[in-house]
Amino acid sequence: MKALVANVGSILKIKLFEMPEETALCKARVERVASRDKTIFTYVNLTTDRQYCLEWQCIQNYTAGTRMFLYALASN
Repeated sequence: MKALVANVGSILKIKLFEMPEETALCKARVERVASRDKTIFTYVNLTTDRQYCLEWQCIQNYTAGTRMFLYALASN
């Protein structure tokens, strides 16, 4: 079973865990949510070390940031 955990604050942080082992599989950060053209999205796959960063995006809210994480996860 997998568990998706989100920490919503000034920075949106998301991690996907394999349960019950509590092994982190991947993570993402969305900095400056709702800042026009200044948001930074960072994604890291912790099992393959694949990572990428998108800067100068416009991510309007936490829902959009979570969708970006899910899209990055599906692209693995």
